[in-house]
Amino acid sequence: MHYSGWSQVSLDDLSGWISSNHLTQIAPKSTLVIVDNSDAGQVQALKETINKLQLENQTLSSKIVDMKVIQDNIKLDINKLEQENTTLSSQNIESKDILDLSSNDSSINTLIILFLGLISGLIVSAIISRMARKKRDSLNTISRSY
Repeated sequence: MHYSGWSQVSLDDLSGWISSNHLTQIAPKSTLVIVDNSDAGQVQALKETINKLQLENQTLSSKIVDMKVIQDNIKLDINKLEQENTTLSSQNIESKDILDLSSNDSSINTLIILFLGLISGLIVSAIISRMARKKRDSLNTISRSY
């Protein structure tokens, strides 16, 4: 307050002087009603926003529940597939071992057959050479009949 009884006041971009007798701490009622009306509009807009957000929250919460169910189902499927993979891997290893054993058996069988073939070849060649020698010896011998 100015000592002369006048006070400078400013509102937004307006400024001016008013008699200090008319200054009060309480705003005029018409201004209060306008402020209250604008606040009521903001409150209503905020309530509508809250309602929209609550609806969106509910839909998202239900989606989260659905996603958790799907996630649990996927985890169960993954566990089943991992178990099946383990089973198939062990079966694959067993079949490889059996294949290795059968290839070892077939190579042993091949060696036995070759050895028997060699021995039978030697026996047959010995028999043939003996028969040829007997034939040759019989030709060298003169047989006389008296």
